Amino acid sequence: MKKFLTLAALLVVGFSVNQAKAQTTTGTANLNVTLAAAQNISVTSAAVELEFSTAEHYNTGVETPVANHITASSSGGFMISVKANSANLVGPNTSVIPVTTLSVVASAGTYNPAPGSPNYQTVASINNTVNQPVVTSGGGANAATFNIKYKASGGADYINKETGSYVATLTYTIAPN
Repeated sequence: MKKFLTLAALLVVGFSVNQAKAQTTTGTANLNVTLAAAQNISVTSAAVELEFSTAEHYNTGVETPVANHITASSSGGFMISVKANSANLVGPNTSVIPVTTLSVVASAGTYNPAPGSPNYQTVASINNTVNQPVVTSGGGANAATFNIKYKASGGADYINKETGSYVATLTYTIAPN
């Protein structure tokens, strides 16, 4: 009987060792990555100054370039547009100058250029009724910067106005393209 129990114990131990060798040592998991459309835009300088200080300025206008003025990110193609919040720049004692006398020109900024060939546009006459494209791109971008040059035309719309600051808010918008 002792031999039988020893043999049974050896068989159980041998079977257990076989079972241990047959265990699974790997496993798999499916990892799902979900990409959603995403756009982000920021404007670096909240205030831009255009100063008329000479007779020539009133005659031909003034311009101010702002380097890396807009930073934009997009998961795919995008369009950056501009629109004024009102039809006029408002000055002292409700004196006004039409925003249509303002223009903007976009160009590539210094940092993280948008891939491919973005289209930089000139908005010759800003308005308050429709978003006007300044940059369009068929591809996405990650923190790409864009320069904006602001220009006020001068001329009759700027003559016989009260001196002081005239203000309008411009809103830049990014949307899928």
